[in-house]
Amino acid sequence: MIYGHNATPKDLDLRADVCVVGSGAGGSVIAKKAAERGLKVVVLEEGGFYTKEDFDQLERDMLPKLYKQGTGQATADGFVSVLQGRCVGGTTVVNYLCCFRTPGRVLGEWAERGVQGMSPADMKPHLDEVWDMLSIQKMPENMLNPNNRLLKIGAERLGWKGDTFWRNQIGCWGSGFCAEGCAYDAKQSALLTYLHEAVIRGADVYAGARVERITLEGGRATGVEGIVWDPETDTPRGRLRVKADVTVVSCGSINTPELLLRSNVGGPMVGKSLYLHPVPIVWALFDREIHNYYGIKQGYYIDEFSDVFHDDLDGGYVLEGVGAQPGLGAVGMNHYGTWHRERMKEHHKLALVGVLVRDRDGGTVSLDKDGRRRIEYWPSRRDLQKCAEGMKHAAEVYLAAGAKEVYTCHAKGTVIRSTGDLALIDQRSMAPGEMFLFSAHQMGTCRMGEDPETSVVNSNGRVHTTKNLLIADASAFPTPSGVNPQVTVYAVATHHAKVLLENWNEIAAGKA
Repeated sequence: MIYGHNATPKDLDLRADVCVVGSGAGGSVIAKKAAERGLKVVVLEEGGFYTKEDFDQLERDMLPKLYKQGTGQATADGFVSVLQGRCVGGTTVVNYLCCFRTPGRVLGEWAERGVQGMSPADMKPHLDEVWDMLSIQKMPENMLNPNNRLLKIGAERLGWKGDTFWRNQIGCWGSGFCAEGCAYDAKQSALLTYLHEAVIRGADVYAGARVERITLEGGRATGVEGIVWDPETDTPRGRLRVKADVTVVSCGSINTPELLLRSNVGGPMVGKSLYLHPVPIVWALFDREIHNYYGIKQGYYIDEFSDVFHDDLDGGYVLEGVGAQPGLGAVGMNHYGTWHRERMKEHHKLALVGVLVRDRDGGTVSLDKDGRRRIEYWPSRRDLQKCAEGMKHAAEVYLAAGAKEVYTCHAKGTVIRSTGDLALIDQRSMAPGEMFLFSAHQMGTCRMGEDPETSVVNSNGRVHTTKNLLIADASAFPTPSGVNPQVTVYAVATHHAKVLLENWNEIAAGKA
């Protein structure tokens, strides 16, 4: 059963075989697999519980309900916006449905860093299972909206490699409100797939359940403690405690290390190597209406410059067509004053693309002296170089498609009207405060590996310091995926669930 955030009992004192903290891509897989085994499963979700009846397609209503800090979560200096879902189903409820199989090059990097049992051959059955479970389909070209079609036109004129996305959907007709929750249940999120199956098999999901620490006894995890609260009003309602044989943390790469740090669990690598796939946004003004927020927002991508698609490249980026309703769009238009106002008046004629940079040098998640979570991240010089290269290529593709002007995400307006203006991007400062970046993909902070000195969990997701404590989310990635990571999260969690259930008696007893 799913208990909504207003229906969860004010005081929870539960006993379970498996307690899963977090209900997104990773946690939902563990819940389904454990429930299928006949185990008593409790899933705790900090955010609220919402369904298609709640998704009214209004930014003012949905962004505060469905996102961490209402989309206001950011790095400590405020210059990287860290977008993260906070609701039953997690970020899978608000993402843009983009699906990639884990690139072989990425799995090879993980093996070089000590991860075992995750070769392309090992992961293929897990990826196949996820592909089927999420009903992933190739997007037909005739569904490209004007924004993404322009990206395709520009790529073809330049001879660059690109394609339409594979997407986890059934019956999508392109309403354009993916970020506000799908009011038509076309998006096959964790809520509609893995969690649904888990609940059918007896799992209980509690919304408005904020876990504050993992309880320990004799070096074993015994469960969790926290509060029952109303996530819409930030009002505490009671206390919660769950005793469990196995605890699984699936809170994402920001909140998972926060919970481990508060619990003094996991060792010295907790919170290290935060990867964000920093995204500079590039806008383009055309002489006709685009309405980038109508239709399927992310329909086309250009992989010409990505190292996970081309082995001869060192690092790189993917250009992905995106769209934004005026609210988020106004934030992404990183200028100010009269200039910003005039651009927003032309929002219906603007196309936009995100430069998804595969960062090499990570940041950190820590607790400050007052115990508050702190996200510290700014791309390194090398990663900023990739941001600049990506912006130049994004401008070039839009110019090839017929754009009148192209605007970058620098604080001081950078206007590009021809390829001769591309050098302006190299002349702009890329220091914090001089440009603004987005992140929708948080990875790392509790990386996998067999060496406790360089990793937090082993190759099966078990925390080195606490054997019956598992992590199943993108925080376990040793390196960033280089592509939209949701399928990889599902697949890695499928691997962890398989090993957990095959060794259930030993792991539950803390012997393995």
